Amino acid sequence: MHQPWLSHLPWLFLLSSITSAQSLLPPQIQNLSTSFTTPPMHTRPLFRWWWPHGLVNTTTLLSEIDTITSAGFGGAEINDVHHSTPGALLDPEDHGWGSKPWVDAVIAVLEQATSTNVDGERFRIDLAIGPAWPAAVPGLSPDGVGSAKEVVQGTVVVGVGGVFEGVVPKPFSRKGDGVEVESLLALQAWRVDSSSLPLLGATVKLDGESMIDITNLVDGKGKLRWKAPAIANGTWNIISYWTRGTGQQPEAGPHTIPTSYVIDHFSKAGTHAVSKYWDEHILNDRLKALLRSNSGSLFEDSLELEASTFWTPDLATEFRKRKGYDILTILPLLLRERRRPIFTFTNTDRSSGATNDYWSVISALTIEHHILPLQSWAKTTLNMTLRAQPYGLQTESMAAASVLDIPEGESLSFKGNIDNYRSLSSAGHFTNRNIISSESGAFANGAYSTTFAKMLRALNPAFAVGVNQHVFHGFSYTGTVPGTTAWPGFAAFSPLNGGRSPGYGENWGPGMPMWRHISDLAVYFARMQYFTRLGTPKYDVAFFTQKGYIGSGIGATWLSKDGVRRGWNYGFVSPSMLGLKGAVVKEGRLAPEGPGYGALIVDGDPFADGAKVLSQEMVGRIGELAGEGLRVVVVGGWSNVSAYGYGERSGGGSAEVASGMTGLLGLGSVRNAASKDDIEMVLKELGLRPTVEYLKPSALMYHHRVDKNMDYFTLVASSEKEGVDHDVIFPAKRPRTALFEFDPWSGGVRQVTSYNVQDDGRLRYRVRLKPLQTRLLILAPEKGSSVFIISTTAHGSGRVEHGLHIQSNKDGEFTTTLNNGTAISTIIEEIPKPIELANWQMNLTSYEPGPSPMETIFKTYTRNLTSPLIPWSLLPNLAAISGIGIYTSRFSLQPQSLPSGQTPGAILHIPSIGESGSFRLFVNGKQIPADQLEEDFDIGVSLGEGENEINIEVASTLLNRLRVSNERAFGKTRAQVYGLRGIVRVVPYVRARVG
Repeated sequence: MHQPWLSHLPWLFLLSSITSAQSLLPPQIQNLSTSFTTPPMHTRPLFRWWWPHGLVNTTTLLSEIDTITSAGFGGAEINDVHHSTPGALLDPEDHGWGSKPWVDAVIAVLEQATSTNVDGERFRIDLAIGPAWPAAVPGLSPDGVGSAKEVVQGTVVVGVGGVFEGVVPKPFSRKGDGVEVESLLALQAWRVDSSSLPLLGATVKLDGESMIDITNLVDGKGKLRWKAPAIANGTWNIISYWTRGTGQQPEAGPHTIPTSYVIDHFSKAGTHAVSKYWDEHILNDRLKALLRSNSGSLFEDSLELEASTFWTPDLATEFRKRKGYDILTILPLLLRERRRPIFTFTNTDRSSGATNDYWSVISALTIEHHILPLQSWAKTTLNMTLRAQPYGLQTESMAAASVLDIPEGESLSFKGNIDNYRSLSSAGHFTNRNIISSESGAFANGAYSTTFAKMLRALNPAFAVGVNQHVFHGFSYTGTVPGTTAWPGFAAFSPLNGGRSPGYGENWGPGMPMWRHISDLAVYFARMQYFTRLGTPKYDVAFFTQKGYIGSGIGATWLSKDGVRRGWNYGFVSPSMLGLKGAVVKEGRLAPEGPGYGALIVDGDPFADGAKVLSQEMVGRIGELAGEGLRVVVVGGWSNVSAYGYGERSGGGSAEVASGMTGLLGLGSVRNAASKDDIEMVLKELGLRPTVEYLKPSALMYHHRVDKNMDYFTLVASSEKEGVDHDVIFPAKRPRTALFEFDPWSGGVRQVTSYNVQDDGRLRYRVRLKPLQTRLLILAPEKGSSVFIISTTAHGSGRVEHGLHIQSNKDGEFTTTLNNGTAISTIIEEIPKPIELANWQMNLTSYEPGPSPMETIFKTYTRNLTSPLIPWSLLPNLAAISGIGIYTSRFSLQPQSLPSGQTPGAILHIPSIGESGSFRLFVNGKQIPADQLEEDFDIGVSLGEGENEINIEVASTLLNRLRVSNERAFGKTRAQVYGLRGIVRVVPYVRARVG
């Protein structure tokens, strides 16, 4: 037993100003703190749970649920994914996706999930809609109804007055596997513009007014005879258009026998094929009852559809109904080869407008024929929500996200561009979707090298734009899998390319050293997710995006680069969203029951080189909203404006749009910003300022949510290289408002005691964050009227039951100014000098391949080390060791004779753990919560007089061992640096009562 070196004191980070005294917190904050400290199951992160078809052992699966639950996760999404293993080895005929063994395994898992009760909540089970992705149905004919379709083309060139006689040109591209039928849709002749001659493979420019329909000239044997007009510059291109199935199968199959083919996402028949297969082949009474009871989500992955040109049998009819003209007149513009256009028209205005019309119709069909019917079936039949990634095509993905039960993004394809997540969450928030999900932690070539710090750096910024559900990528089945011959066993995405490349990370599970610490990461995400679901999201301004893409990487004019660094909190709105029920204006705010945008910014279309285009409907709608009091900022000159689609342009729509813009700019709540650099000035002229005012531009981003009399702020230093250290000014809606900090690493809740109240009642507060760290704050009514610290020359302050205190690690006289005007002087003396922990013992447990791919053997190494520490991977004979290093050091503290009201403490400084996966910190056997992006930890509450023991557990990834044990896949990767590095110090401080 250690004699306590000091009385119980609150845990503090260095430079913080917080208190842990629960009795000092208002009741509403105390109530929140209970669930925050121990987050409920439904707020915990999930795992993507990869199965090798139904070739799974039930006992192993049930054990995996226990493993995932005990690690702090709230559920798992069952997904049939095995890219590392050829599907043919996994018995797709008898054990494939949807087979009886697969169904039986799902039933067993659901029964276990139902009985897994944590504080009254069940373990959640989500199910992917089909094997791998995209959505597919076993036995669906690629030639038949409901399967994905495409248009492909054949061409032949005919000179001036020349004659073509022969078989109609066949498609250039090869048919997909299983595709037998190709049907002629149309046959046309187009005059080639002279600028495209000779035809050398570049995009061919056609005279858009020259089309001759020659379909009816084809005889019963599929032959054509046609003579080209004898006119000047009369080179003609005969284009044949064929419809056929794409033959696309879900990724990395086969998953089933009969073969699964991807459905038509633009037709009701395609969606019906999915629900019908589930109803007739998968859902027995027991499974249906369990799914209804569990109330999870049906999941659909991103729309990674493969086609030359997307088609659906009713497209021509739907297009004419919605756009008013024949899609066959623009077909050349829609043709693609490797996603690049093959033809364009001499009239570029027509080209862009027609393409806009096409994707507009495809967008609508995706929602009306796929998302909404599938969502309705899932709810009605299974009592499940639909969670989906609605992007991947050039569709108005934001419109789709706004109607989904749970819209989802992903860290992999979003590639760190935070506006990709922002567009997703903006759409969901507009229709009051409280959960915005993310497929998180997939890293290309990152298998077995992902660290906790890498996860935090990749995912923390997403919290600042409203993402509040992370589905970790992922957890692989841990049993024996045919074809898996290499340690550490089956991993869905590793290795790839026939075992020649590492594949995608990460393969989380008990076989990795970091799993020892996984609950620390899980509870951090759970607390973050709990906090970021409180209240309703609120924004300063909205940026209008003509196309509503998600995942494009294109941001908002001025806001993405400049405005966000000045405190402007923004979202995106797309055309369809402005037609939704919640798109009303109240007290100058758009969608007041949701995001409550204070202004709408309208600029040109960034996907058309900034062209000033708007639909007639949108000009009118924005005008209506402005007339209701919404502030609108129109950027740049709009004298040369076009209607959005060709259907409108051909009917004089551009003139009407121009007239509408003139009228819009004449409204009292509308201003024109001459350039992007004038946007902020114009917003302020309209009486709008950021909710949170920054005293200097920085990498700080925040997510703001409101619930009655409380404001929730999630702060993130969004740059990998740039931290945050400056004052911000928070709004105050009422007198006697206080700031409360919620710490996601410890679960503690504390009242901030050092801030200043401005003359207008707003709170000025210092934000200090290292790169990509987070902070959670609540503005709420305080308990009574308290005295707080405006400023102090000490390095920190806080509050305990006995009042305010300051903290310093240096001797001196410190002045503290209170909000009542009192200035108090405090003398702190005889603070011990920092202690360098010079001597260490490291006990290193190595994870190494066992006699089978699923077995790991453990070896132990002991080293006596001296400061400065060298990572174990740089020590002799330890370079290939992956495992857990436990570092132990001891130091002594002498009793201090301090004045009444002063108590000692200390900060432990850990300079670096290199590229190790994770770490834990113990002082005298007590675990200290450890932010994995932090270097300084308050250990005062655990210290005692005399000898004290420090234990630092460092867990590595498996990469360095795999570089040796599986050199073919991992040998070319760069070794990671594992272990403590540098000088670890104990820095004593004294905490002194103020007054």
